[in-house]
Amino acid sequence: MSEPTDAALLDAWRAGDREAGSALFERHFVSVFRFFAAKLGDVAAADLSQRTFEAVVQHRDRVREGSKFRAYLFTVARNQLLMHLRSRGRHGVDAELMSSAIEDMLPSPDSALAGSEQERLVIRALRSLTLDQQMLLELHYWEQLSTEDIGEILGVARGTVKSRLYRAREDLRDALASASQGGALAPGSIEEIEQWVARIRAGRPA
Repeated sequence: MSEPTDAALLDAWRAGDREAGSALFERHFVSVFRFFAAKLGDVAAADLSQRTFEAVVQHRDRVREGSKFRAYLFTVARNQLLMHLRSRGRHGVDAELMSSAIEDMLPSPDSALAGSEQERLVIRALRSLTLDQQMLLELHYWEQLSTEDIGEILGVARGTVKSRLYRAREDLRDALASASQGGALAPGSIEEIEQWVARIRAGRPA
């Protein structure tokens, strides 16, 4: 028997089925936790994941389509992240936050996302990018969201997502080459970077 879709679970939850709501959250909890953990560490990720799901419970009727539940969920998660960063003294407009690197805002995370040396290198390189680029790459590679959904989350057009994704890949490759200092771990291609990022996702499956 196939698993119920997000849309089916959302409809049942709205109709009063609490178990459907719990199943929906359980399905996506790891993805939301991973979104925060790669930037802030596991302790902050646990707190912000809870806040994200609490906000979704409070405003569940705002999701226009059940098929768009993941996009809505990560939109809420992004908002929670920005509020958290502002509370840490980052009171600039969103554009300033998005163009800053996480490593310039907070200490390195204690996240267990990265296991191998390659994975730690990828996490370090991701954190050296702008927050906007890091989220873009994670949503594309780790969460495997469409460019349309990513555009909805980030508040930009689909074409803008594609152009920014291309630039983010190039900047990640440069950051990886710099972090590895030309060693054996330096990636030789975008495809190799994609394989590294995919292995990190495989380590914390959604």
